[in-house]
Amino acid sequence: MVKQLVLGYSDIHPFSQVNISDRASVQELLKTLLDPLKPHFSPLKARVRVPGGSAVRFDNTAAEIEGICRPMWALGSLLAGGGTYDGTEWWIQGLKSGTDPESPEYWGDPRDNDQRMVEMCPLGFTLAVAPVFWESLSEKERSNVEAWLGNSINAKKVFANLGLKKNGGKYSQEKIEQDIIHLNSFFRGEGWSNDGPQGIWQQDYYSGSFAIQFLQLLYAKLAGDDDPAKAAEFKTRAQDYALDFVHYFDEEGRATPFGRSILLRNLRWWQTQEQIWSPTGTLTIGYCFPNMYMAENYNSPQSPMWACLAFICLAVPADHPFWTSEEEPYPTGLIPQLKALKHPGHIISYLGGHRLLLSSGQACSYPMKGTHAKYGSFAYSSAYGYSVPTGCFTLEQFALASQLGLSDDGGEVWKTRRLCEEAIIETHEDQPVLKSIWRPFPDVKITTYLLPPVKATPNWHIRTHKIEAGREVMTADGSFAICNERKVDGRYLDLYDSTKFEGTLPKIIGNYDLNTPEGSSPGSTGAFAVSKGAAGIADLEPQSQRTAMLVNADPNSNLIESRTVIPTLQHTIKKGETACMFRGYAVWLGLPPNHPYIRMELEEMREQLENEARLIGGAGFLDLMREMWTIRGNRNRALISIGLMNAINYYAPTIFQDLGIVGPKNGLFATGIYGIVKMVTCGVFLLMAADSLGRRRSLLWTSIAQGLAMFVIGFYVRFDPPVAGAAIPPVGYFALTCIFLFAAFFQFGWGPCFSEIPTARLRAMNVAIAAATQWLFNFVVAKAVPTSSSQLVVQVTMDDLFGITQLAHKTNDEESAHNVDITKGASIEVKEFADGRQAATGNDTGEMKGSEERVEDRDADADADVIR
Repeated sequence: MVKQLVLGYSDIHPFSQVNISDRASVQELLKTLLDPLKPHFSPLKARVRVPGGSAVRFDNTAAEIEGICRPMWALGSLLAGGGTYDGTEWWIQGLKSGTDPESPEYWGDPRDNDQRMVEMCPLGFTLAVAPVFWESLSEKERSNVEAWLGNSINAKKVFANLGLKKNGGKYSQEKIEQDIIHLNSFFRGEGWSNDGPQGIWQQDYYSGSFAIQFLQLLYAKLAGDDDPAKAAEFKTRAQDYALDFVHYFDEEGRATPFGRSILLRNLRWWQTQEQIWSPTGTLTIGYCFPNMYMAENYNSPQSPMWACLAFICLAVPADHPFWTSEEEPYPTGLIPQLKALKHPGHIISYLGGHRLLLSSGQACSYPMKGTHAKYGSFAYSSAYGYSVPTGCFTLEQFALASQLGLSDDGGEVWKTRRLCEEAIIETHEDQPVLKSIWRPFPDVKITTYLLPPVKATPNWHIRTHKIEAGREVMTADGSFAICNERKVDGRYLDLYDSTKFEGTLPKIIGNYDLNTPEGSSPGSTGAFAVSKGAAGIADLEPQSQRTAMLVNADPNSNLIESRTVIPTLQHTIKKGETACMFRGYAVWLGLPPNHPYIRMELEEMREQLENEARLIGGAGFLDLMREMWTIRGNRNRALISIGLMNAINYYAPTIFQDLGIVGPKNGLFATGIYGIVKMVTCGVFLLMAADSLGRRRSLLWTSIAQGLAMFVIGFYVRFDPPVAGAAIPPVGYFALTCIFLFAAFFQFGWGPCFSEIPTARLRAMNVAIAAATQWLFNFVVAKAVPTSSSQLVVQVTMDDLFGITQLAHKTNDEESAHNVDITKGASIEVKEFADGRQAATGNDTGEMKGSEERVEDRDADADADVIR
């Protein structure tokens, strides 16, 4: 009588109780997977049906053949390595009954594209490495096995013939060679194979370690003596592939979920996952818990036993280096922090405490369930996994984690990236960048750039979208999905509490409910959630119109957490508009929620939300003026922008005259060439230098340069003034050049950056006031000063005054300049949040204190060339 394992409320599966340390412990671990199968064998042992009862696209008999054949990957390896298992006879009897046409449990004749041919692979492997199976068969039984295995052609079925060949049975060398040719048709180079024919880009775990790559190595081992050339080639492919494949795992042993068939398992990390078992101890369809939403239509309840591939290591003897080598930690220090993989179209990041995978271009050869999420998401994480749709109505059901969704029906149905017209890896400023062009609708074209994290901001990656809309569409851009449970009682997360390091901002409300103030925040401020780690998203667009909120995703939509929330940015684009969402910003904080870095960033974001909430009551003139002048940070920005007058424009003719340029040349220099210099240098700055230099550095170094240029002019006119009719000395020409240099320096800093000083909400009002004030000041200075004293004295005074003014901007307004030193294009508060520099609220009026930390903006500006 077989004793059945029953897992109760608090029971721990025997699998999780094995201390994996050596070969014997792995053998013991395998038995904890095989033993629970025994009560689920059919009477004649030819089939295994575990709890589940769900159907697949093929017949139930084929599904139950999976149940007996897939464990043979591990059982055959155990026996090949000299191990034993007291249930081996059950599998031998199952082979006899299943291949006997007269048996009531006969497996049935294979047809074209039959699932039975897939299961011939582990069966053939077992025959090849575990002679006890063939030796236990009578002549008639061997004939039955030969007849059943000798059907059709399939890349996996090569092992059926190899198994027969190894035992002296009837096999077809022609079919072996045909199968290898078919297998080779998937090869794409440098170790990588495609999971499909030409024209399909699908390179995932299944085309690598779970199937094609694995089978090539098995062939090299089993057929190396008969086919040494092909065996050597397959080994070389495996070596090349391993150099890339290592990047898909993190230091905890977690794989980065991507693509199909990921319900297949590895070992040690899965011991920590308590919800992957059925009540009788068998593996279930799902990832970290039973989940039919993520399953493909070929996943039967027995399919997860393909995980037994992981026990192939038991086939090697105890003195093999695999067992005798000392176990070492993951070699993070030996691996680049960023790695671009051209064949799968991935960029891998080692920053942020998890393995981040940016992806563009891949798609399944057929539209399987959730294919847009499994292959078309922008980012994948070893910590968060991806989310799949649970239905086809509203954002909660679509669960757009790390995806950009578009809806043309008011938010009911959402379309995301699945197929790309173009997908390439570009290089900008020595950093890899992913570019893709895709169309969710025939008349909506989207160009997306994905920029990986950098050292200065290791937990952030940047997404940019250029959307050309031929129809009105709603957009929703999601961050990673994160656990939506409180630690204390498992209920949904509350508003963020800095004392508990847990919660969300803004409040979790619902789908696209933008009329509830508590449920949304400005896109430039963003949204975040903190539970098991932290995830968030913010818009870095200069004048963001997007709204940030939390999508309360449907239960079981995520692979790793059964309840999740997705920080999301939303916006509606009108028909005919081109929306350039240059600074879509996502974050994963791969640190404990109470880590000082996370506490600082989230607390600053919370305070910013509270400040905006206090002032957001109205958007009229008085509301904006009150916000502009009562908050010190805003007040400083307003004063700086008002103080940036450029009266030199009005004085140019007079200065040229004082430098000795008279007559028609004066007008040409003062208006023509001077104007051209300003226009050209402004254009050069905006097109070629604004993003790479950043605002802060542009403002600071041009302040110094403008001041020095004005002092040169002032000292020349004061101490060696030009004489009427005399030749202009060399120093005079240098002073003349300084006029144009001043104009160029102004256009490289204070001029173009002028509108970036105010916050996004106050920008229009602040710029209008500053511009009007500038015109007024310039008019007063231009009219009043020349009539109040001699021209020479006035000019010397004005030149030196301009120089002192520019240097004063450098020395006295460091804090204000810092406030505009942010990643390109974002509002001040969002960029400060991004760099970990957001000021803290000083009192109830929202007074700000500058953070002491400064982070270089070169890395935050990494996508400068991309945006162009």
